[in-house]
Amino acid sequence: MSYSIETYDKAQNILDRRKEKATLEAQSRIDKLCAEIPELNVINRKLAQIGLNISRTFFTSKDPQADINKLRIESLALQEEKKNLLKKNGYDENELAIKYTCTACEDTGFINGRRCKCFVNLLKEIERDKIEKIAPIEECTFDTFSTEYYPDIAQNGGISPKYRAEKIKESCIGYATNFSKGAKNLLFTGGTGLGKTHLSLAIANVVINRGYSVIYGTAQNILGDLQNENFGRIDNLKYRENEILDVDLLILDDLGTEFKSAYTISCLYNIINTRIGAKLPTIISTNYTLKELLEFYDQRITSRITGEYSLLTLETNATLFDPELARYIDLFSLSPKLSSSYTLASPLSSQRLNPECIQQYISSARQYQKDFQLKFVYACDEDIDEIQQLLSVLQAWKNDDILLMPLGGTPEIMRRNMRKTLEYCIRNGWRYCDRLHISLFGDKAGV
Repeated sequence: MSYSIETYDKAQNILDRRKEKATLEAQSRIDKLCAEIPELNVINRKLAQIGLNISRTFFTSKDPQADINKLRIESLALQEEKKNLLKKNGYDENELAIKYTCTACEDTGFINGRRCKCFVNLLKEIERDKIEKIAPIEECTFDTFSTEYYPDIAQNGGISPKYRAEKIKESCIGYATNFSKGAKNLLFTGGTGLGKTHLSLAIANVVINRGYSVIYGTAQNILGDLQNENFGRIDNLKYRENEILDVDLLILDDLGTEFKSAYTISCLYNIINTRIGAKLPTIISTNYTLKELLEFYDQRITSRITGEYSLLTLETNATLFDPELARYIDLFSLSPKLSSSYTLASPLSSQRLNPECIQQYISSARQYQKDFQLKFVYACDEDIDEIQQLLSVLQAWKNDDILLMPLGGTPEIMRRNMRKTLEYCIRNGWRYCDRLHISLFGDKAGV
């Protein structure tokens, strides 16, 4: 994890202060109790003399190990006498010991050369505190992100805002839970008050808890500080270029609110391009639509954003299409339902295939250079005829865009369909799609 030098130094300073405080408090207790119980002074002097004698033994003794063992026995006896003396006077037997905040590492931050858990937690707290000063990260979690405020009614036959918000939230949870330095870049677009900042900070919460460094800031503040740094105005800077470029996760909020100049445009491109090259993920949120971004920023920036940033992977039966949502999807996984998927009595049987909608997904994927796949479930030979008929009216697809999966809710049923499925894949140049959960776990629920 790449925390800033400032973060490491701050954590180490906290540990140093903790250790110093614990040592001073212990010495204060020793002084107080030695004044109250004079016998303690005698024991402490004897223990100090034993320490000196052990050191001298290496130079003067003919049998150092034997003499050291004798001195160790004396020391243990004196320590036991000290404990009994403390208990006799109404104190805990460990009253004179140094009471560290972390007993595991004794406030050094390290155990056998590895960072102690207390050091790691300090780094996380410092990262969170830095964000808390400028944004309510403690309040912005996935638990507090409610989709109840979004309308549940779709317009023009598209996806309802509530459903879209739920899928985006689900995608963000998965993103944060599986975050790594090679994670994808995200782009949040939409009007004010739709939850872009909330979701960004919710991701930050999880990512910080997993031990990664995070920097959050508005485009205005980050680019402003970097401009000041470049021109030597370094007082009161919250953001520095090397930290922005190296942090595990950068959250650039409110893109478009910054003062636009040749410098800020160049600086923004450098941030985006450098982090893409280093495979360090960035989350950008903006009130602009993608179309507006293309209008307001030069091609160098917009091409990197449209080519390297994604928001959502959509799994759908391809009966509904939302052009606005489709722009931000990086993988279209389309699963059209064949006749064998429904009974004749099914109320959905007449709506199961929508070639026009499927074509919209394919065209959108081609337009925005996104991946897509058409996935069918094979149950009988009639399914192949239906697939071929559907493909004959679709355009801009390739054979390896087509996936064929054997029907089967149990390994036995799946095996009966597997050979035929493979034969049709080989014959048509399609890809075979296994039901991995069935192959591994059978019909066991919840896996």
